[in-house]
Amino acid sequence: MLRFTLPLLLIFSGLVGCNADQPRPQAPLANFVFSQEKLEALIQEREPIFSSIQLEYQHTHYDRLEYADVFVDTQKQIPYLLLALSSETGHSLTLAIKFDESQLLGCQIFSGPHRIDSFDCSNAQRQEQGDKSIFELHTNEKKQYLQLTFVTDWLEYSSAIGSTLFSPQEHGASIEILTSNYFEPLINNQWCTEECDNPANSTLGITSYQALKRLVDHYPKQKKVLIFDNFVGGSADDEINMYTGLLVRDHKLDTKVSRSGRVFSGATDLFAAGVNRTLEPKITGLSLERNQQIGVHSWSDSELDKDATDIPYNDEAHRSQATYFSQMLGKQGVPFYLFTLTSAPAQGAHWMSREEMQTYRLTTHIL
Repeated sequence: MLRFTLPLLLIFSGLVGCNADQPRPQAPLANFVFSQEKLEALIQEREPIFSSIQLEYQHTHYDRLEYADVFVDTQKQIPYLLLALSSETGHSLTLAIKFDESQLLGCQIFSGPHRIDSFDCSNAQRQEQGDKSIFELHTNEKKQYLQLTFVTDWLEYSSAIGSTLFSPQEHGASIEILTSNYFEPLINNQWCTEECDNPANSTLGITSYQALKRLVDHYPKQKKVLIFDNFVGGSADDEINMYTGLLVRDHKLDTKVSRSGRVFSGATDLFAAGVNRTLEPKITGLSLERNQQIGVHSWSDSELDKDATDIPYNDEAHRSQATYFSQMLGKQGVPFYLFTLTSAPAQGAHWMSREEMQTYRLTTHIL
């Protein structure tokens, strides 16, 4: 069973946050066993997502999903599922699917940040063939033949793969790995051309683990620092995200939130994996909680329809998080995890203060 924290599923299910006024009297045990066998099973379980969407457009067959995320146009209150697709011939494009709680509403095609075409992907055009949904038609602007096919049940999981890029920069004997949002140029060009009240934030997922694994293998001897240089808004796949954090710690990477960076939720979890953990305040002289650069909140389970504080602490989800944070923060690991559960509801946010960061030893350096 895939256990994701999905932006798309949050919209569909309307999850409710925890009761921050009723902390649990006991703590989960940090006795979960992370293993290579479990990691390989998680990766194998998610692999079908990458080939679950096929697009035939302008005589090119796009058969590989590279990145995915959900962006909400807050001015019009419209969510878009953004899918970066590639072909074996090296072509790439982005499919933006507008949707509501019950159906797809329309599709747009982008080359880089520029919109080049659109087509009707509403239920009226949808054909079903086994476990697949098929749209076969001509596009609106360019009148091009197009066929879109996807595994129906997998579409809602597609955004779980993540949208964060990891770009290495060599500085002598050390490597800085900077994060960015794959879809940010498109979002800024299409929806945030002026001041935007919902700046693009990227997510972490299986693509994040794969990218960092390639980088630590490619630079085995160099000192490496993972720099959160954009707003990384969390993880869409908590199980994989913990293994990404273990990868960071096992290879002794440092982590840093730069002046232009922010981490929240699962990205804060990944930040905690650094051997040395540095925060560079965005505005000096302003309190860290008002700078809003390191954020936490609780979580909830949509399948059980329960908040984290309503789920027994012997549940694997609690024990795995407790074990993860114990490995990252030592004796302060479990207290920090419990703090996150009561800091803000699952759909809320708490931005940490200097005192809180020091209490839980989340940061080792604040510049």
